[in-house]
Amino acid sequence: DTIDITEDVNLSVTKTFSSDSIVAGGSAGTFQIDVTNSGVSDADAVSLTDSVDSRLVVDSITAGDFSCGAASQSISCTLAHLGAGATKSITVHYHVVSTTDSAASVSNTAYATSDEDAGPNSGSDTIDITEDVNLSVTKTFSSDSIVAGGSAGTFQIDVTNSGVSDA
Repeated sequence: DTIDITEDVNLSVTKTFSSDSIVAGGSAGTFQIDVTNSGVSDADAVSLTDSVDSRLVVDSITAGDFSCGAASQSISCTLAHLGAGATKSITVHYHVVSTTDSAASVSNTAYATSDEDAGPNSGSDTIDITEDVNLSVTKTFSSDSIVAGGSAGTFQIDVTNSGVSDA
């Protein structure tokens, strides 16, 4: 008699931004991607990929047990083995440049597969990009007074943005 051995690997992906919004030109942000094997068998040759939205500029990756690389905005990670019931994570550090316009619900999705679970297994999250623009206007005359019918006067107008985003 022969017995068929079936592996039970069930991968899932959770992606979580560290906050609900980020300011263009402001402080950097992070997001975490968790890959969980809820099956009763171990997963081999786990692959994690994420094509990050171009408005979220990838600065670095804290790979944990994964081996990761990033080419432009494409993150690619591998893990030789993910035990049954185990979860492994990466953290991505990113920023949004000051010239980026506000955008609601910028969505991003990560995917994971293994030799035993071809998926697609995905996890998504959204983040709002806001702008911090703080404009002030100063008008300065060339003299304190002007004579009616006399010489023309001049004035200067200065506009300043004290926010971190471009106006």
